[in-house]
Order: sequence, then C-alpha cells, then structure tokens
Amino acid sequence: MLTEIQPISRVSLENRSHSHSLGFGLETRQQSLTPSSNTGSKCQSGLVVAPDFIQGVIKLPTVEDFKALMGSYSDLYDDLITWHDETPSVHGVRFDASGLSARKAAFAYCPPSPERDYCYGWLSIPGSVIGSRGNDHFLTLCRLFCSFETFRATRFDVALDDYDKSIGYAELSSAVHERNYAGFRGGRNIESFNSKVRGGFGWTFYFGSPQSDKILRVYDKSVESGGDIDAHRWEAQFRAEYADAAFRAYVDSEGMPEFLASLVVGCISFIDRSSGDRLSRQSLLPWWSEFVSKVGSCIKFSIPRVKSTIQSKKDWITRQVTTTLAVLKRVYGSYFQHWLTERIEQGDGRLTPQLMNLARVAREDYVNRGVVFT
Repeated sequence: MLTEIQPISRVSLENRSHSHSLGFGLETRQQSLTPSSNTGSKCQSGLVVAPDFIQGVIKLPTVEDFKALMGSYSDLYDDLITWHDETPSVHGVRFDASGLSARKAAFAYCPPSPERDYCYGWLSIPGSVIGSRGNDHFLTLCRLFCSFETFRATRFDVALDDYDKSIGYAELSSAVHERNYAGFRGGRNIESFNSKVRGGFGWTFYFGSPQSDKILRVYDKSVESGGDIDAHRWEAQFRAEYADAAFRAYVDSEGMPEFLASLVVGCISFIDRSSGDRLSRQSLLPWWSEFVSKVGSCIKFSIPRVKSTIQSKKDWITRQVTTTLAVLKRVYGSYFQHWLTERIEQGDGRLTPQLMNLARVAREDYVNRGVVFT
C-alpha cells in the first residue's frame, strides 16, 4: 500500500551549518566546504567522517508527487532540478524520464501505466552535494525519505578521512599479501602516480569485488585530490539490502559521527591468521586494534540471504528477461517457440536436486490452493 504524500513545507536552512565535535577528534564535515567537494578543510587533523553518496528508489502515486518530493530536496540544498520528461535514462532498469540538478544530482522516473499503478522514481545524490550543507541538512533529507514506506536506499557510501595517516601502505600491503583480513573474500591494490603532488606515488586497496553489495576502498586522498586533502581515506560502499540497512541505521542514530565511523571500520577486521586455527580465536593486528580504539567502536551487521522462491524467479524473469525474449521472437518469427522449447529442455537437464525440490513444493502448494495449470 502506497503512503500518501502530505504537503511538504520548505525546510529552513538557518542554523544548520555547525559541526559535531567528539572525544576522539572525530568530526562531521563542516559548512565551510565548497559545493564542489565534501572533503573537509586541509588543516583538520584526527578523523573526519561523512555520508558520501546516496542512491535510492521510491514508489509514489503520481509523477507530480515524485517531483514534489524532489522539490523538497531542491529547497533544502538550493539546487535547481531541470526535468527532461521526454528523455529516458537507464539505471539498472530503463526509466521513461530524467532530471539533473545544477550540482549534478540525478533523478529519473517511470509514470504510472496500465501495468503499474504507481510512479517509480529513482534518485542519486553525490557526496559533493551532501557535503555542501553539512550533516544536519542531510539528516533532514534522510528523515524525509524514510517517512515514506516505499523508499528504499540502493546505495549508501560513507567516507572516513584519517588525517593522522595512522595506517599506511606498508601495513595494508602486508595484510593483503598474507591474507590477514576478514570480512571480504578478496583484496587487491593498485598503484598510481600524480605529477602534481610532491612524491606523486599513490595507492588504493580494494576489498570486495565490483559486484559485491559491500566494498571497502582505502587510498591516499592527498594524491587523488592533487594535494587538497592530506589524509588516508577509508571509503565504505553499501548496495542493495546492505545499503538500505546502513541508511536506516544512520537515520536511527540521529546521524551521529561515531556511528558512521564505526560502520566503516566494521566492514573489515585485520587479523593475525597465525594466532589461532579459527577466526574467533585469531587476534587483531596491533595497528588495527589501535585504530579501532581511536574510532571508538566498530559496527558489524549482516543481511540474511533471501530464500529463493518460485515467485522471486518469476519476478526476475519478468524484470530481466522478457524484453530480450520479445526481441528474439521478432527475429525468429514462427521458429521462436521451437527455439525456446529447446532452451528449456537444456535447462531441465541441468536441474539440481535443490531446484527440483523447489519445483515440487511449489507445485504442491498450487494444487493445495486449487490452482490448476493446463
């Protein structure tokens, strides 16, 4: 059931520029930042943390409702959106219309149709916009999104800048080489060079694959930023269910910087594999233990794997396959049905015992409910 949109009043931008200072030198990024960056001032030391990206989808009754909600974003960030109602865009799925703000926040929507009795909207707000107003403005926006039951965050990034450079290339390189880490299946590093920076040598460590719902990047921000930000950045990227869980937990925490920093360090553990035969008995590497203490804590969470169902497979085919089948039908003509039957027979030969049991249970359920397929 869709949540009815209530009239949205303009949000006051006054007195929303202060930062939160905490016991460990941990701060949110401040209002003094320029709109093109959310990177914090160069003179800051210690730890600086901030949300760095938000992407999400929402179902609303009409296009006007979606534009009204995005208009509240525009008011809050003083960021005018130009709508292109006849310009499609693709963001995982195809949207019939799109929009782009002056600060490069992106939007898209599909209007209601005979097959879908709601407007399906998409939004993407980069860190440069988020950091231009500070944590209070972003938290206000997030609360607004969460007030609609149909909103779901599909990506949520958090950046933690360590101006003390507590952990560097040597520690991370050794941990990756010896696989002294947990939380990700794989880790790798890439080296780079920026001639505009003194020394010029840069590095980035990646944990998690590009397709993962949880990714951690650690890199020398001073090289990546051309010397503007003299820090090592820990950047956590959450997608799908991880993103929505992290986003809602952030809102529940009232946007506290301690929570954001704990979320980043909770993505991974750097451990001494030789200290025990099981992960629970392996001790943290000293430099990682010290860094976690500096942050204050770490928050680990997992998303239960959703059990595959016949309905989920039907939904996946409808969402991902039907358009391609329609194209092939136009190409093959009357031969299409024969081709499709052959493909299904090939798939039938590859059914695992688990899939065969899934089919049997689903068939029995349909029979018990009096549903008959002819």
